Amino acid sequence: MIYVSTSAFRHITTLQTARLLHSYGIKNIEISGGKYENFNIKNFNKICSDCNIILHNYFPQPKIPFVFNLASKNKKIIEKSMSLAKHAIRLSSNLRNKTYSFHAGFLFD
Repeated sequence: MIYVSTSAFRHITTLQTARLLHSYGIKNIEISGGKYENFNIKNFNKICSDCNIILHNYFPQPKIPFVFNLASKNKKIIEKSMSLAKHAIRLSSNLRNKTYSFHAGFLFD
């Protein structure tokens, strides 16, 4: 199955991107990146109730951006990265997804 990623639309929110993709008949959407928004899963489900949604890497976007890096040597970056990943796993579960994907850690931040 092929998915279209919201990360290609950095100037609008993931909700706006999902609405746009859905309007073109795209129903396989990877949520990753995009402009910051206070993400509400209920609003998203209203727009894309018939979509296949997967979450990937840097989502939900934090209000204050940082480099997502699970292999960082910087304790604060690891804590932020782990917190974001755990939150995304909970969201994936709420979307009834069995997976959440992310990139392997980087050697440097």
